[in-house]
Amino acid sequence: MALVFFDLDNTLIQGDSDYLWGEFLVANKFVDAEDYQKNNEKFYQDYQQGVLDHDEYLRFSLAPLGKHQTEELLSLNHEFVETVILPIIYPESYELIAQHKKDEDRLILHSATNSFIVSPIANILGINEVISTQLEIIGEQYTGKYIGLPNYGENKVKNIYQWLEENNLSKKHLKDCFAYSDSFNDIPLLTMAENPVVVNADDKLRDYALSCGWRIIDFEQDEKE
Repeated sequence: MALVFFDLDNTLIQGDSDYLWGEFLVANKFVDAEDYQKNNEKFYQDYQQGVLDHDEYLRFSLAPLGKHQTEELLSLNHEFVETVILPIIYPESYELIAQHKKDEDRLILHSATNSFIVSPIANILGINEVISTQLEIIGEQYTGKYIGLPNYGENKVKNIYQWLEENNLSKKHLKDCFAYSDSFNDIPLLTMAENPVVVNADDKLRDYALSCGWRIIDFEQDEKE
């Protein structure tokens, strides 16, 4: 049995769930459309260029969660997953997940996106364990703040070590582990893994992977309007 860490955005799905959630909030008038959409686009471009201020982004993206009741948010999230996320899951993702399950590996969805968005997507993918940016909840209400380390860049590796400790595992259990990602932001994660696999790579990661001799795979892309 090997541990298998899957990135989510642009790896298992054709798109960025955090960015798409922001667009979904705009479309459903949960936020001020013009201002929110402008900032959502800016932060997404910063992420793609590797210059994202993650703390600033989280303050922006999580703020709406603190302004609405949890029941209302969960209903909206269900609609988001059904209408936006399901159609953009790569068919190859299901095949890849199924193969690792056949090999009796332990699968973890390991995403920079926050747990509110990631957890229901993990359920659809059939992945039972999640490492993601964790949100503060007081009572049953989201506060719009995060707790712990944002699950981004080098923090992804630190959060794996924390996850190992919480699951009574040690670093020796990382032997033969797999990591799948599309983004050069995940080079620390991929470098840690015994079996790094680059999926639908951005240009920077593809070049880096080629220089390291890492496995590279590409899923079929649907044309976007």
